[in-house]
Amino acid sequence: TPLYSSAASDVYKRQAIQEATGETRQSLGLFERLRGQILSLAAAYIGLYSAINQIGAVVNSYRTLEAAQNRLSAAFGQDQQQTRKELGFLSQQADRLGVSFGTLADEYGKFAIAAQAANFSADATRQIFLAVAEAGRVNKLSTEQMSGTFLALTQMISKGTVSSEELRRQLGDRLPLSLIHI
Repeated sequence: TPLYSSAASDVYKRQAIQEATGETRQSLGLFERLRGQILSLAAAYIGLYSAINQIGAVVNSYRTLEAAQNRLSAAFGQDQQQTRKELGFLSQQADRLGVSFGTLADEYGKFAIAAQAANFSADATRQIFLAVAEAGRVNKLSTEQMSGTFLALTQMISKGTVSSEELRRQLGDRLPLSLIHI
């Protein structure tokens, strides 16, 4: 009967192994399901976070457009047709120059108000602004440098008269090639 007890022992061992393996498989299945649930929650969170960021970007774009529209309306005497025309011009130039619409619109709005106060025509305002923006792009000026350049130009125009010496001194450091186009 030692042979029988050895065979019985083997059966019990196999059963024990099968039970242990089955429980392991069940626990592995549980961990796999838990892992899947965690990954699903993470993906849902990432999707929600992305959607919230997109909504925030839309709101910021709307604010930028509204601020540009308000500033241009003030510069062009609340003329909605001229304001739309200027917004279209800015959009087109921003795409062409590879500059952010918000940045370009902000600087143009400030410049247009100063130019209007100095009795510049809309065409002259556009030509000067565009010449400086193009020169800034060619010279690879940063957004901050461009803002500084337009600030200097706006301040000069606000005075009512611009001397060539002041133009050279104020813009020469920031935008050396701009004098050729203006």
